[in-house]
Amino acid sequence: MNGGRLQEFAEEVCKTQTQAQLELLLNEKDNTGCSALHYASRDGHIRSLENLIRLGACINLKNNNNESPLHFAARYGRYNTVKQLLDSEKGSFIINESDGEGLTPLHIASQQGHTRVVQLLLNRGALLHRDHNGRNPLQLAAMSGYNETIELLHSVHSHLLDQIDKDGNTALHLATMENKPHAISVLLSMDCKLLYNRMDMSAIDYAIYYKYPEAALAMVTHEERANEVMALKSDKHPCVTLALIASMPKVFEAVQDKCITKANCKKDSKSFYVSSCE
Repeated sequence: MNGGRLQEFAEEVCKTQTQAQLELLLNEKDNTGCSALHYASRDGHIRSLENLIRLGACINLKNNNNESPLHFAARYGRYNTVKQLLDSEKGSFIINESDGEGLTPLHIASQQGHTRVVQLLLNRGALLHRDHNGRNPLQLAAMSGYNETIELLHSVHSHLLDQIDKDGNTALHLATMENKPHAISVLLSMDCKLLYNRMDMSAIDYAIYYKYPEAALAMVTHEERANEVMALKSDKHPCVTLALIASMPKVFEAVQDKCITKANCKKDSKSFYVSSCE
């Protein structure tokens, strides 16, 4: 989409059409409900965006999924496009609009790990709404495994860490369900609570249930929280140790290895010893 040609097109149209007719053309939708502004926002065509807005394109026009151009810009990480849309006359009115799934631009940018866009939206006053599943932006970042975004959101709004969705799942539950071990480690290091959801299942229960060794390892070998995780009990897995032995023996081997301490000397030395944790 060429910004210069768009201007020429508008000038030609205005010779035979009224401003109202030009705006109808600019806001015309395709079969998905998208306008020219949606595509300019998706692809980051700043010059086209400027001209479309100046000529009368509607910035809060929604497509068939109830997505605005700002939703598109947030999804594709178009920082300058997001800024341009927010700087427009109606920018303050569109920043917190939700799509068909209840996702705001902040939700979407967090879900996609576009940390700079998340920071921009927060700086402009984006609110911490929940989507239709009751999830906040940090939970979506955790599900996708974007640690930098998790850390940013937590640094500004630490109360998001242990919020639960409609099913009682925390960010830790969701990161585990999606098998995101690095996100799990980050959340545990942030001292997230080890809660049970509405199914009476903790995060480690899901790691065992889905047989995700990476997620399980991140929890049961965590430097500060491993013992807490191993002590969790649920109807599904009354004993984490026995559940690991039965379903993921190699993970349990890693737990055992972590408990073993060896003396810092040669094996044939009289001072050599091997001890294990209780």
